[in-house]
Amino acid sequence: MGKQEREAALTNPALAFIIVFGSSLVASAVLYGALKSSGIFARKGVELGGAAAGFVVILYLANRVFKGLQKEHLAAFVNRELTSQRERISELQHLVARLRSGELPAVQCPDGFEVLVSRDLGVGFAHPKEWEQSPERFVGIFMRPLDQGVLERGFRGNISVTVTPVPSSEGSAQSSESDELLDELLKTPIEAAIKAWSGENVRWKSTYLANRKALEGIFDYPRKEREDKRNVVECVVVFDNIAHRLFIFALYECEEAAEPSRELFRRMLSTVTFLS
Repeated sequence: MGKQEREAALTNPALAFIIVFGSSLVASAVLYGALKSSGIFARKGVELGGAAAGFVVILYLANRVFKGLQKEHLAAFVNRELTSQRERISELQHLVARLRSGELPAVQCPDGFEVLVSRDLGVGFAHPKEWEQSPERFVGIFMRPLDQGVLERGFRGNISVTVTPVPSSEGSAQSSESDELLDELLKTPIEAAIKAWSGENVRWKSTYLANRKALEGIFDYPRKEREDKRNVVECVVVFDNIAHRLFIFALYECEEAAEPSRELFRRMLSTVTFLS
C-alpha cells in the first residue's frame, strides 16, 4: 500500500472499518482455524466461545491500535499542513516586499555603487559598495575599505548621511521667506560641525540637490596626533520642505586621499532622490 493509500485509509471511515474488520477476521481464522486456539468472551450477558470470541477480542484490540495510529497520523498531518502554510505565508511576504520595492522610484546607480532607499525618511541614494556601513543610528554611514594606506595615514575616511527634523512652523516660514533665511537654516548644522572640529579655511557654496536648494560647506582641521596633517570635511545640507527635514551629506577624509574620495562623494550626491 502506497503513502496516498495509507493516508486515505487512515482518514476515510469506511476504509478504516474494512481494514479493522478484515484484519480481525483473518487473524481469528488463523488462530482458531489453522492453529486450533480456543477462548471465551463474556460481557453484559453475552457469552461467545471459540472463533467468535477470538474475533471479538482481536477486533477490539485492532480497533484500539488503529485509533492510536490514526491519532498519530492526524497529528503529523496537521503539523505538515501548518509548516506548509507558514512557508507559503513567508513566500507571500517576500513577494509583497518585492512588489513594494517595485513601487519605489528608480535611483541611478553607478558602477561600484549600491542603492539604499528609506521610505520612512523619504530619501534614496547610491553609496560606494565597498565602503562598510556603520552600526550607528544614521540614515547611512560608509567607511573607506581598511587597507595599509588607511593604517599608515591613521584616519579612515567616511561618508555619513543624517537627517534632522525641522518644526513645521519653522520649516514653512523658512521655505516661504527669503533665500537668506533658508541659507541660515541650511548653514546651522555645518556651523555646528565647524565648531565641533575647530574647523579652518571654511568655504561656502550654494548648490542644488535633487532639484532642491542646498548649501555646501568645506573646511579642514588638524588630524589628531598628527598636527602636521589635516583632514578635510565637505558637507552638503538640503531642506525637504514637504517632510520638514534637513538632510546632511558629509564626507570626512584625510588630505592625502581627499580627491578620490571627493569624486566618490559627488557621484553619490548625483544619485540622491527624495521620495516625498
